[in-house]
Amino acid sequence: MKDSRLWVVLLMVVVFLAGAAAGVLGERMTEDEAPSGPFEDYALLLEREFELPAARMEHLRVLLGAYSREVDRVVKGHAAAYRAALEPDLRPIHEEYGSLVRDHVLPKAQRARFDELASGITLNPNP
Repeated sequence: MKDSRLWVVLLMVVVFLAGAAAGVLGERMTEDEAPSGPFEDYALLLEREFELPAARMEHLRVLLGAYSREVDRVVKGHAAAYRAALEPDLRPIHEEYGSLVRDHVLPKAQRARFDELASGITLNPNP
């Protein structure tokens, strides 16, 4: 397998989905509180602790929304560097398992098609 980027992205997607599913399944909400954003628990804690009125809570939620967007922007900026740093270590693993799938799972008649598909994969046009 000449390009293992597909396997890296596939692995990242599977890990992300598994984490998201675990987070959703593990989340416990009380009947009177239904957090709607990533920092809603924090907002509710501040509201209770400091007895914030509705107007101040609205300001807090606007600030937390802006904060969340800024954090997402920074995380996305570092994600490409993270993937690039992982690739040299993951490439031999992906090639090994790609070969195992090709040679031990696929019938001989379908291996050429597998090679064709695998060689044409370009996931990161700006390496």
